Amino acid sequence: MKFNLFLTAALALTAAISLPSHAQNSEAKAGNCAILAELSAQTVEKDSRFDGHDDIAPALIKFAEAQSAKLEAGMEETYAASKAYGWDKAKVDSIMAETDAAMRAGFFTSTMDKSKLYMDHVMALHGCGSAQTDPADLGQSPEAFMAVLQKMVQILRG
Repeated sequence: MKFNLFLTAALALTAAISLPSHAQNSEAKAGNCAILAELSAQTVEKDSRFDGHDDIAPALIKFAEAQSAKLEAGMEETYAASKAYGWDKAKVDSIMAETDAAMRAGFFTSTMDKSKLYMDHVMALHGCGSAQTDPADLGQSPEAFMAVLQKMVQILRG
């Protein structure tokens, strides 16, 4: 039985779990993985350690777009399953928006420099990528995505 996207999103919001664990639970986390990849791409563009590595942000955006498409493809199933709890489309969309806002707010902790990408982010991206069973959900070949993540690790290790 597949995880229900809605239930996972609601649990993520309710539990307010840490950044790396947001992205480590299978396909149900496509929305969280999309946000993580999007915010990581934006941060890479601000982080001077990534200057001259112009392939990283676009690869992350491709992954974000693929994950967003995966989420959208499962929404009708989520809406249908949510009816069992008495929740209509508006309620599901509201909870999804709250989850989105919580994920964005939790991307950086209070002690993190908002212009720097951290290894926690890269490890969460790795968890997202590793959970994909369909290469199309990476937005690029698995080898290309993993090469970008390896490059990010090397840059962060200095």
